[in-house]
Amino acid sequence: MIVQAITERDGRVLIEPGAELRLASPQTLWPALQVALPPLDVLRAPANAVGHETTPGDTDRSDSPAGTDIDDGAPWPGTTLDDADAVLQIVVEAWPAPGRLASFWSRLWAVDGDTLFDVERRADTLTRTPRPAGSVAAELQWALAGALSVNLAYRDQPR
Repeated sequence: MIVQAITERDGRVLIEPGAELRLASPQTLWPALQVALPPLDVLRAPANAVGHETTPGDTDRSDSPAGTDIDDGAPWPGTTLDDADAVLQIVVEAWPAPGRLASFWSRLWAVDGDTLFDVERRADTLTRTPRPAGSVAAELQWALAGALSVNLAYRDQPR
């Protein structure tokens, strides 16, 4: 896992020098990443906080946070995420052989108040779907399982 903090302050993007390489097994990946996240419970919650297995694109309203009156896919107010309390992007890549990217997954989340949003760009509009605490960890587990299966499938092919 490669961790690099990028922040924005007073309209300036600040990229911390260097990046940190953290070795982790599938079992220790979430704790290793969790400590690098902003100290917000909705971001740092473990996958079991969701209450049921989630899959990407899960639009079942029962897993949306209680008390949220925002419809799935509602436009983000404004044209940027500048007003969000935190923005998190995680990218998972599978490289089964040198120079061969076989699988790519990227997800963008934003926190506004106590609500976690799954953010997507549709045409020229940012949209947001409320998600419960633990969704970041659950989605990351799903993406990691996919990346591992791509690498294992390639490794098991006859040469």
